Order: sequence, then C-alpha cells, then structure tokens
Amino acid sequence: MVQLGDELVAALDGEAARQGRSRSAVVRDLLTDALAGSADRAIGAAIVEGYRRIPQGTPDGWSDGARMADVSTRETLQRLDAEEAALGLAPW
Repeated sequence: MVQLGDELVAALDGEAARQGRSRSAVVRDLLTDALAGSADRAIGAAIVEGYRRIPQGTPDGWSDGARMADVSTRETLQRLDAEEAALGLAPW
C-alpha cells in the first residue's frame, strides 16, 4: 500500500491513459527504472572512487605500464632485427 496525493494520482492516471496501460503497470515500470538507475549510479560512483584512489596509469601490483611498454618495444625491435637478418639485410 502506498499513499499518494490527489495531484500525483491524477498525473499517474493521465500517464496510464496516455500509455494505454494500468496504473499498477506504470508504477511498476517507474519503480523498476528508478531502482535500476540508483544501482547504476552506485556502480558509477564506485568506479569514479577507484580512479580517484588509483589514477589511470599509476603503477600497481599487477603491472607497470611504462615498463611493459619498454619491454614490448624492445621485443618488437628484436623481432624486426631478426626478420631483417633472415632476409639478408644489413642492420642500419
């Protein structure tokens, strides 16, 4: 049971009539959307807080982005050197 004021009931009945649905169906959908939006906002806030605590690009226990980029670059250059050597090309 939910108590609603006359103005809210009138607005709800108008919306139900406009949609061609029952008052209960409109209320269910509105509550579902509101609660889902609340959950989405909570998840978004948690993500933002995580980035505030540990800004993107900050080294952590899982990886060091700069070091990994250096390793990747070195490995790529070594593979290119090996490919050129296999083709008989002189290093430049």
